[in-house]
Amino acid sequence: MRLTLLAIPFLIVLGCATTGGYHIRSRHDAVHGYTVHRFGEMPIGNGFFVDARRYIPRDGGATYSLIARYFGPHWVYISPGESLVLLVDGERLGFSGEGSAPYRQVVCSRFVYEEACYDVTFEQLCRIAGARNVTVDIRTEGGAFREMPLAAKDLEDLGRFTREYPPVAPSGARNR
Repeated sequence: MRLTLLAIPFLIVLGCATTGGYHIRSRHDAVHGYTVHRFGEMPIGNGFFVDARRYIPRDGGATYSLIARYFGPHWVYISPGESLVLLVDGERLGFSGEGSAPYRQVVCSRFVYEEACYDVTFEQLCRIAGARNVTVDIRTEGGAFREMPLAAKDLEDLGRFTREYPPVAPSGARNR
């Protein structure tokens, strides 16, 4: 019984990740004045997922991120520095971040969760979304997880995200 209860969060995450479907989680923080739109749960294998995020601070001017997430039975310790590398139709795009150290937690005492954030440009997101083949390498303190592919459906959905959540000009600036 206890094992069943512990497995439920894992199955929920796995189920959400593999059922597909385009889903955006949006949140507006009225106190701090920012808005976040997050498209995610693109499974790439070995317990890893990739998300895309648009962040709009109080004064406007959207910034974008890719987020590498891990959910599994043991820590992988996503490395700081250039630890997210995408091969986009044969061309290497490397992204640097602070690693997963600030974003690690134990879930249900038998599973762990880590995430690492990487700043990207809107143009880079569009390039990834428009690619035919994208593979993902994530570097961890214990080695690397290599050549994990993004599914064609996920790339289509990422393209939809870039069309629906384009850049916005900062307050006081004009959109061109």
